[in-house]
Amino acid sequence: MHDSTTTITIMHRILRWLRYENEERAECELAEIEYVVVDMSAVSDIDSSGIRSFERLYHSLEKIHVQLVLANVGKIVMEKLQESKLTELIGRDKIFLSVAGAVITYGPKREEL
Repeated sequence: MHDSTTTITIMHRILRWLRYENEERAECELAEIEYVVVDMSAVSDIDSSGIRSFERLYHSLEKIHVQLVLANVGKIVMEKLQESKLTELIGRDKIFLSVAGAVITYGPKREEL
């Protein structure tokens, strides 16, 4: 996440995908998406513009009642997220060691399918 243009593009793609997916789900009478899990395994470092982008993504998702969940956050990135207080904003219960852990916790339960 070194280029702020890239992070803004990713944020817009996530929001656009959510709108599209929720429209499709509404047509099928399915519940709207409640959580977005971002796999951070490819992010080895993050700067202040990347952190601000996550803050904007968090607030944009919050407006549409979707919660941001992070997975596979590396040690260096986690330290910077903690220093910036982003972990407190998102909630420590929304940060996981793996995507599987996030999905097990926040994914649809078998009885909901």
